[in-house]
Amino acid sequence: MGLGVRPAEAFGTTLLHPTSVHLARGSTSQTEAEAVTAVNQQDGITYDVSSKRRNGVSAVVYTFVVNNAEQNVIDLTDQWNGHVSAPCNLRLSVWNFKARRWVSKSFGSINPVDTDIFTFDLSRPQRFIHRSTLRGKVRCTSKAGRFTFSTDRIRLPEDFNP
Repeated sequence: MGLGVRPAEAFGTTLLHPTSVHLARGSTSQTEAEAVTAVNQQDGITYDVSSKRRNGVSAVVYTFVVNNAEQNVIDLTDQWNGHVSAPCNLRLSVWNFKARRWVSKSFGSINPVDTDIFTFDLSRPQRFIHRSTLRGKVRCTSKAGRFTFSTDRIRLPEDFNP
């Protein structure tokens, strides 16, 4: 992982949003369609997941898929916006198709008052796109106890050349 640099010759920017969301750990009353709708706009409508406790650690983990990513992307950023009911350690990941592994950035503990956008830039973004598809993962963990993890928006701005 390295910091992406935005070249001056960028042609355009596309804002990518998840087309599917899959809950891997935690519980929610929302359907997948409701989750996708909730994470596609920063409008106060959130995808709310209650953590699940296992082996002394409470966690929320979900994956998402983005379709229609540009193959000729030159800069890619993963952004999460939301809030939590209690502190948890946030990690954002994107699947590297070439290396066949998750590339992650940990943000440490986020607090209930945090509603900032957490962002990380992906160097050599072509590694993260395969047949116009991109896969991401959001994870928050806590040893202190259960919490609710609410996502207002996930987006991946991409700059590309024609």
